[in-house]
Amino acid sequence: MKLILPQLTAELSPAVSCDGSILIMAAGGRPPQTKWLQQTVTGTGTLWAIDRGIDVCHQTGLLPHRLIGDADSADGDSWHWAEQQGVPIDRYAPAKDLTDFQLALELSRRDFEQSFLIVTGAFGGRLDHAFSLLYSLVGDGRSGCLADEQEVLLLLRGGESAEITLRAEAADSLSALSLLPLAPVCRGLSLSGVRWPLEDTVLTQQLPYAVSNELLPQTKKISVSLADGVVGIYFVFGSLTA
Repeated sequence: MKLILPQLTAELSPAVSCDGSILIMAAGGRPPQTKWLQQTVTGTGTLWAIDRGIDVCHQTGLLPHRLIGDADSADGDSWHWAEQQGVPIDRYAPAKDLTDFQLALELSRRDFEQSFLIVTGAFGGRLDHAFSLLYSLVGDGRSGCLADEQEVLLLLRGGESAEITLRAEAADSLSALSLLPLAPVCRGLSLSGVRWPLEDTVLTQQLPYAVSNELLPQTKKISVSLADGVVGIYFVFGSLTA
């Protein structure tokens, strides 16, 4: 499986359970930059909007293939635009057990059971929303990432490896590279191409020390592998803005 984002290309193998198709979900957190979203959507397949995610779709003129949510945070004009354009809409009552994102994950299983999931509009805003979204994606079991022009978090599950090549401008603007344990214990974790490499390491949620790493000078490629657990390969580009 090859993942192509404006900042990087990732070759994921061998156990990534994905058929090569991609579903992009625009959620309601910090909206991605227009150019970034247009580049990411171009040629990648299907775009869904999740509640307030319809706002960035409207602003960029990218018509989603589906809109899911309770309409409690989306701009009314954006929602009306989707209706006028004939976008299929799954609308729910605000008082419900599952979040809009969790409902979207459930709905996506019918046609995208083996797809790679790119979730944008995932960062910024409330911590509880970001926490719920991240761990819902982890628990979903499919391959995926959270991404915009400022941050990328790529999931790596046990038995998988990733060869990640950063584009020149992205490598120059990289502020930090971290490995985040998203399971209680992550075993057999290796990382190369960085100032502080790891080799067959155990990383735990109780002591998540593998943060703020750096690329080696003149290096634009890193390699990560994991025997057991779930790790987030996290990149920060430039100075974060709200």
